Amino acid sequence: MHSYDAAVLRAAALPAGAVAVVCSAVCLLVAGGPGLAGAVLATTVVLAVFTTTLWMCSRTRSTAPGLVTAAVLGGYLLKVLVLGALLAVAGSTSAVSGGAVAATLVAVTLAWMAGEVRAFTRLRTPYVEPVGWPVPAAARPAERTRA
Repeated sequence: MHSYDAAVLRAAALPAGAVAVVCSAVCLLVAGGPGLAGAVLATTVVLAVFTTTLWMCSRTRSTAPGLVTAAVLGGYLLKVLVLGALLAVAGSTSAVSGGAVAATLVAVTLAWMAGEVRAFTRLRTPYVEPVGWPVPAAARPAERTRA
């Protein structure tokens, strides 16, 4: 993983983890065992979705834009299908509190996104390569050979 992506991961996971602990404690106090199970389920889903997205972006950093688009859209579709199946199964059981899942999903998602925004603004990584900057070998266009 690129050091930039690792810094974003750390900056986002720390506040999300702290919010997840608070949500789990509150859900346990309010809804008991099903509340705790719902909070843990929601936290796991949020962390898996955002970490997978960051990993995919890191892995496709130096590939063609069309391939990046296909990979990210395919990953998004897979995550939506898995999330839908997971919520369908969890919604039909009384072992998980739906309110705890919803509240924790929103809270941990907002904390993760706030951490990412903070990381993006603090890292100050340019999104263009100014003239004169060295271009990494992975980003150079391939040389064409004549057949």
